[in-house]
Amino acid sequence: ADVAKELSSCIQQVPMMAEMLGSHGLVLQDAARQELRRRSNDLLVIHRRWVLYQSLLLHDWQSTAGRSSQEEALAQSFVDCLWRLHRCVRSL
Repeated sequence: ADVAKELSSCIQQVPMMAEMLGSHGLVLQDAARQELRRRSNDLLVIHRRWVLYQSLLLHDWQSTAGRSSQEEALAQSFVDCLWRLHRCVRSL
């Protein structure tokens, strides 16, 4: 729950980060560049923790015991999608 709250807080800062880039373009002053880099890094770290947590929840041995092979394939597909999303966010 804590990771989800942290992720939500970081995601709420994304519009401000986009506005910063939109108003200054890629020519940011050092202070603004450092702030954007810090916020971006915070978002990536927290997002990675959230994805890892979701992955662990979906692959918990207690929760997988009652799943069909189709449900397990869907859970694996969802985890794969979360990691692809993380890689896309990281590349931005």
